Amino acid sequence: MYPAAGILSWRDGINEFIAGTKAELLILPKDAYGNNVSSDTEQSLLHNFTLSASTSNRIPPSVVDITDKRWNNQQGYLIIEFITSKSGNLVLHVQVENQTLHDSPLPFVVFPGELDVYSCVAELNVETKYFQLFSTMEGLIYQHDKYENLVSRLYAFDIEVIEKGTNLSMPLADLVFEEVGPGVQSFSFSLQNPEASCS
Repeated sequence: MYPAAGILSWRDGINEFIAGTKAELLILPKDAYGNNVSSDTEQSLLHNFTLSASTSNRIPPSVVDITDKRWNNQQGYLIIEFITSKSGNLVLHVQVENQTLHDSPLPFVVFPGELDVYSCVAELNVETKYFQLFSTMEGLIYQHDKYENLVSRLYAFDIEVIEKGTNLSMPLADLVFEEVGPGVQSFSFSLQNPEASCS
């Protein structure tokens, strides 16, 4: 195969994906004279491809985890599959034996997947661990999918404050959530006196 003559394309022209879904790349390998290369002569090609993705040509690309490589003998294509993970407007770099293919990099788009609560991160906006009753606490929630992409939309979260030593839930007042950016929402609340709330 002559890398400068190989033709790259997305299967069925699909170049938009959701994080966690499969992407399929088609490679029509050719020799230096523009002739198609068959699996009979270039079976070893399957093992020599590397894929990497980046947000621009200036940022070092990250290696893509290839899940399957095979020949489509009827149409003469190599098919390479990988699972998308990082979201954004990306470009795919394709190399064979450390040589870049002619149509590389190839643009594609990955959208965030579904919200994964276990991957979300909550942070308080203050460094101290000590608060006074009735004082306002503020923080941010970063909404992630399982690949740590930010997931837009205002999702409903609940906040619970547990008193250390008693494991009792502290009553909250003025709990407010607000979307402050794509995939990021702020929260604020104040702590009440547990004894006052019981009276």
